[in-house]
Amino acid sequence: MEPIHTRPALSFEHDGEKYLVVADLHIGIEHEISSRGVHVPSQTMAMASLLVSLGEEVCAKKLVIVGDAKHNLPRMSDQERYEVPRFFRTLEMQFERVDIARGNHDGGLDYLAPEWTTIHPASGFKIGDFGFCHGHSWPSEAVFASKTLVVAHGHPTALFVDGIGRRATEKCWVRGKAAKSERYSDRPGSFVLIPAMHPYCGGTPVNERGRGILGPLFKGDVLDYLNSEIYLLDGTRLGKLKSNMVEPRKFRPRR
Repeated sequence: MEPIHTRPALSFEHDGEKYLVVADLHIGIEHEISSRGVHVPSQTMAMASLLVSLGEEVCAKKLVIVGDAKHNLPRMSDQERYEVPRFFRTLEMQFERVDIARGNHDGGLDYLAPEWTTIHPASGFKIGDFGFCHGHSWPSEAVFASKTLVVAHGHPTALFVDGIGRRATEKCWVRGKAAKSERYSDRPGSFVLIPAMHPYCGGTPVNERGRGILGPLFKGDVLDYLNSEIYLLDGTRLGKLKSNMVEPRKFRPRR
């Protein structure tokens, strides 16, 4: 399994078939942003075109979405009702099959996704040695024991602070090993935390002290995430997460 340079996407091969892997598309998030008074253009078709282009680049005819294909809860927006079907119709130009690990934002996706897509339960699914789950709930025993476990949900970013205190974040990959845990009898060979695809999603600084990573897998002793390594989308290796910790911002009290 290899990351695609400068893109929040992976590719791998199984039984002679190439796969493209992405996560956290959050189709319809622009509706929520506009409800707060900030009007931004929809990125849905731009993401669809990008996925078709990436599929052509790596010769992938199959696509895996690791959860949160859509965004709005508890009810779908008109934007989602219109754009989600258009999104999948565009994907038909390149992909023969789409497998989706159900995420916490995917309520109602069954009514919008076409029949040639497969929506798996939140406990995840496997393709060969690779396991996929969104990460907002516990994966099944079989999925967790995969050679490589791919999780999302956390929207990982790396936080940088310069000499005068200015802070900036960049999307990143987090890759590490599992820890010994009483919850699972078998452990994965490694895990990969995949960054969000949607450009407006923002992210969680994984290296900000006291912040933590979203999802139950990162709350206990299941994954050894402090000894995991951080990579930027351009392949830059930052080293171990615990060696890149940044102190949280300190606000001065009002006088």
